[in-house]
Formats: sequence, C-alpha cells, structure tokens
Amino acid sequence: MEIKSAENGTKLILEAINRNDSAADQLSVRIDGARFSGMKSVYIHNTSSLLAPFLKFRKALDASDTHVRWESIEEDLSVELYHRDSLGHICLNVSLRENCGNPPWSVSTELILELGLFDSLVADLQALLDGLET
Repeated sequence: MEIKSAENGTKLILEAINRNDSAADQLSVRIDGARFSGMKSVYIHNTSSLLAPFLKFRKALDASDTHVRWESIEEDLSVELYHRDSLGHICLNVSLRENCGNPPWSVSTELILELGLFDSLVADLQALLDGLET
C-alpha cells in the first residue's frame, strides 16, 4: 500500500513480506522523498498494534487535540498522527531507522493527509495487515 503526502509527494510504502521460512508480521517499509529515501524490513510483532493508533485517531476525528503514537517492538519504525489545522488536514509523522547498520541511519518525514481519504487509508492498512496474519 502507498500513502502519499498531499503537499510534497513524499510517499510511505508498506508491503507484506511473503517468506515461507519466517514468522508473519513483517513488512517492507519504504519512505521516498524528493531528496531522501530509506527502506527496511520491520517486525510488527502484533499486526493489530500498528492498526490501533489509526483506529483510535479515526474514532476521535472530531477532537482537534487527538494525538496518537506507535512504535515497533524493535523501535525501527514509529508513526505519529495528529491534526494539523482546522481544515481537517492530518499529519502523519513517520520515522524509519536502522540501528545495526554500518553506519546507522534514520529517515523521518511528515506526510499531510486529507481528512476525506483517511477512512480508505485505514481500510487499506487493515487489509494489508489482515493478509499478514493468514
């Protein structure tokens, strides 16, 4: 699945890793911006834990102070959602890091999401994560 910022074209791309010899709950995560990119496999541990902040945010869309954060068990992926403005734009801050690389690296960015597209984003994420559990 691809999540694209409404402002600058930065993309967050999540894909299931289908390997017969590994446990489920792994995603290939890629962040692509105009002058930066990063990609790595991320162990999610419990797929519902990644979906939870998106569901919580959707449930409280009317509350302008809603702020949710999630981090993977190995702390290599973090997402943060909050309202950007009174027009309904949503900020999705994403950080991806490799702590064991030589040298270690990190990529962080802010994607601006349109409120009207948020439900379909949540549905797409749920479908992707449901596919990991099968």
